[in-house]
Amino acid sequence: MKDSTDMPADKDRELQAARVSLDRALAALKASNSELDDFVYIASHDLKEPLRGIHNYAGFIVEDYAEKLDDQGRKWLDGIARLAKRMEGLIESLLYLSRVGRVELAFVPTDLDKTLDETVDSLRMLLEQSGAVVVRPAPLPTVRCDRVRVAEVFRNLIVNGVKYNERPDKEITIGVRDASATDGVDLGTPVFFVRDNGIGIPERHQNQVFTIFKRLHAKDKYGGGTGAGLTIVKKIIERHGGRIWIESEEGRGATFHFTLGDAVVQHRDDGVRQPAPLS
Repeated sequence: MKDSTDMPADKDRELQAARVSLDRALAALKASNSELDDFVYIASHDLKEPLRGIHNYAGFIVEDYAEKLDDQGRKWLDGIARLAKRMEGLIESLLYLSRVGRVELAFVPTDLDKTLDETVDSLRMLLEQSGAVVVRPAPLPTVRCDRVRVAEVFRNLIVNGVKYNERPDKEITIGVRDASATDGVDLGTPVFFVRDNGIGIPERHQNQVFTIFKRLHAKDKYGGGTGAGLTIVKKIIERHGGRIWIESEEGRGATFHFTLGDAVVQHRDDGVRQPAPLS
């Protein structure tokens, strides 16, 4: 019969063995993900040139041999060029997503008010043409993050709120809440949100929107696109150690909530700042 004094030692050995096994599994998973990222990058890069050639040759034939082609022939060649161009866009999205996963992030103290101002200014034409406004109810904090990547998060979510919106008075609200303000659960870090008053997302589709190339509508509806924007947003946020989720009802807009890990440096308390005016 085993002495009871040996039991703690046995438990320690079992725990140590479990930790070693978990570390090995995590290392294998990390290596597998890295190999997959490398494959996606190389395959996407190598596919670009042949596709560009197909697109260009189809255009040359239409331009140089138009008189020898009937209407059906020209229609087919236009279709080849259009599909090749679309495939090129999909490959570019894959390459970009792969880069987001591969490139080292540059974490620096970042004034998110200034970052949002710059993002809104870069979207000035889109906002003016669509009649959309960006509202910021309160100042955003300064956080330690990759400024360029977080600006991409804001940009993608603002564009998403404008694009999937049929209202004449489009509005995108951007703000931050305390960690404990999310259904009473303290997430340990502030929760940022981007809220729009657009068409909304049915609950059954809310997880699907982060799947690359997944579109909930016909490819040419709501301005088209590759369907990679929200996948890139999710990847950037996860690389910051955060997470993203949606609250939405069909026809009543959508709110994207996200965290950036333990990133807060300081909060601003110098009054409300609005994005740069669109005049």
